[in-house]
Amino acid sequence: MSLEYFILGISFIFGVFIRIKSLVSLLVIFLISYLFTIKKIKIKLIPLMLGFALIGFLIAGGQSKEINFPEVFKIKSGANFTEKSKYFYSDEIVIFVPKNSTLEYGDKILIEEAFRNENEFYSKRAKYITFINEPKIVGKNKDILYFIFKIKEGLKGYLEKNLSFYPSQIFKGIILGENPQDEVKEIFKNSGLLHLLVVSGQNLTILTLILWKFLKNFFHRKIILLFLIVFILFLSILIDEIATWRAGIMAILVIIFQILGRPVLVRNLLLSVILIFLIIEPKIIHNLSFQLSLLAVIGLFYFSPTLENFFSKFNLPKIISEIIGVQLFLFPFLIYNFKIFSFSGFLSNLLILPIFPLIFMLSILSLFLIWLEPVKILIEFIYQIIFQFAKIFSLMPLNLKFNLPLFFVIIIYGYFAYLILRNKNLPDFRWEF
Repeated sequence: MSLEYFILGISFIFGVFIRIKSLVSLLVIFLISYLFTIKKIKIKLIPLMLGFALIGFLIAGGQSKEINFPEVFKIKSGANFTEKSKYFYSDEIVIFVPKNSTLEYGDKILIEEAFRNENEFYSKRAKYITFINEPKIVGKNKDILYFIFKIKEGLKGYLEKNLSFYPSQIFKGIILGENPQDEVKEIFKNSGLLHLLVVSGQNLTILTLILWKFLKNFFHRKIILLFLIVFILFLSILIDEIATWRAGIMAILVIIFQILGRPVLVRNLLLSVILIFLIIEPKIIHNLSFQLSLLAVIGLFYFSPTLENFFSKFNLPKIISEIIGVQLFLFPFLIYNFKIFSFSGFLSNLLILPIFPLIFMLSILSLFLIWLEPVKILIEFIYQIIFQFAKIFSLMPLNLKFNLPLFFVIIIYGYFAYLILRNKNLPDFRWEF
């Protein structure tokens, strides 16, 4: 049933992608399906495959409703910040307000007019955009999400009070996934290290394992696993970022299968995450962060091991060879989408990623102790070093710029798929606690 589930799920995704005309996404899913099913599809599955593809096609074709203004909207996200303002999401509208506005999650506001959203950054999530200097709040909904976002605001204030500017910006990014202010964001972006300021799958895995190892000495295994599901949901809502939700759903699926006493194959885990997101919002696949995170998982579990014999000649540590393998696997995709490859970003990741789990663990353990002077001094020192490290690499003009046609991207990933399939010792990875 595992293989049939995978094949039918892939068929559904093909239907979605054909409807939303995402050529690069089709390439990604072609790679995944080729790796696991090209030699195993049975004739009797073909009608079902066509049926699931049709279902995906129909689901992706659902049109969002038109909104008649004026209309009352409930704020359904935490605050996001730009240089001069902050913004919130509600249904299919993004709402910009001044930075000093008291607007927050749960507020119901009257919006009298809005414009068609043509900003590519916001268009994947909202059809309309509006700018309001003085929001007309007509009510408030204090549900559980309201109190979760209040906790987040409290943690942000706590960190800003106890740490200086740059360390607090980095700490909030690593722990809360909070977007740093433009100056810090630009430095980390140019150094290729901006992904460190997001609660990624690696961060979430480390945090989950820390809790697991601590709690297993006191509670029954299934109680701990249930607690971890609640905790991961809480953290995903608190961060409210696509990357965190993707990592959180993957972790929750692993835990659910552990409770049921069954390990989960990485291939089916990836498929399930894609299916969940596409059913909720088919256009999510246009999000480059989402695409990159899925490709990175494939690169880590299936591509890096195929290069193991090559890396063994240089006696490289396993984590270094994994980083190089993932970066190489992402290279064609990054060049195609951004027309640039940052060698300084490659080098900075190679140097900091091997020690980043230790930095993250230290951040978690010190979170509620930074009011103590020795802990504060230590955290300040470490994060100032990280900031200066990012600043140095942001000033290194080691960028390769060129256009890579889609045809060559397909050829390269086809060759990568061939390398993976040729590796007869490649295990069918399982995740479990």
